[in-house]
Amino acid sequence: MNWRLLRDIDRTIVRMSIVLILLACPVLATAPASAQSGEIALSDIPGPAEIEAAFPIEGEGAARIEAAARQQAAFDHISTILYRQASKRSKPLNFRPDEQKLYTALTDDAKARIRAEMGFPKSICGPAEKDCRAFEELVTDYTVRDRKKKHALEAEIEAAFFPKREVSGVERTTGWFVIACLTGAPVLGLVVFGPFGVIYRGELNAIGSGVVYEGGGMLRMAEVRRTHLTIGGREVREFVLSPRMDDALEEAADRGGEVGLGVGRVLHLRWLLSIRSGTGTMRANLGGALLRQMFLIPFFAIVAAVLAAMLASLVLGLYLGVAVGLFFIGAGGGQILANLRAWFGA
Repeated sequence: MNWRLLRDIDRTIVRMSIVLILLACPVLATAPASAQSGEIALSDIPGPAEIEAAFPIEGEGAARIEAAARQQAAFDHISTILYRQASKRSKPLNFRPDEQKLYTALTDDAKARIRAEMGFPKSICGPAEKDCRAFEELVTDYTVRDRKKKHALEAEIEAAFFPKREVSGVERTTGWFVIACLTGAPVLGLVVFGPFGVIYRGELNAIGSGVVYEGGGMLRMAEVRRTHLTIGGREVREFVLSPRMDDALEEAADRGGEVGLGVGRVLHLRWLLSIRSGTGTMRANLGGALLRQMFLIPFFAIVAAVLAAMLASLVLGLYLGVAVGLFFIGAGGGQILANLRAWFGA
């Protein structure tokens, strides 16, 4: 029985299964909003008059400022519901005309009316305007900073306008699934590009032709690029190695017998990092290996992660866009581990 073939098949099945799980993340997360979280009909979203009636600006002094901040926070909460529903439905965000009209009334128009009623500036409070600054601080408390106040106000809003609305089981499942994707994406990158299948054992059956290249810039070093090699029935396609490692490879081929090769990767190129033969183990120069590890792989992994996250966010949304970026971070880490495993050899 060919145990090596079975091992390769098992490894391929595991990797493909993980890839399919990752592909399922955007499918579920970009399902219609009505299926995910019970979308609220536009006619059921309260307008400005209803919000003002439920959260009136009353009282004097500090009590009036508090009431105005609660009303502003209520407008912010309702407008956020409308924004999220539209965002789930279309990427990039595209309000329908009736949604845009209501959203403007709940945001810009409501903010201008509240500040005018309180006698505050239209946009930014001045250093000497204590009441205005207190109002802005309270709005921040009710919307972001003070979780106790925020949750209490949200409960009042739900009771006043959406008494029958409940978070569905599908919404809870989707939330956990997104968390799993954010956690699993870097792990997936680590597994797919990790230290698996980097050691090749067997007799060297064929070595392709090679060309010597000399790089420029900060990482200036000579390297040999060969078209392929065959070892123990397995083929390693185009790969690079140092001239010293190239000499050791040819010597091992001339002597014959079983050889162990540690083959890592730098970006898209295979990289021969260690050769074990009857005379011992030859490893690539540690300085050159570390330079490539420390500069090339992390740099390109971060660049790829940022670009992929930005592009994916336009289609899949923020959370899954971040997950895609984290996948590339994990891939960079996996490639570093794979190269270390290949350098230490069999």
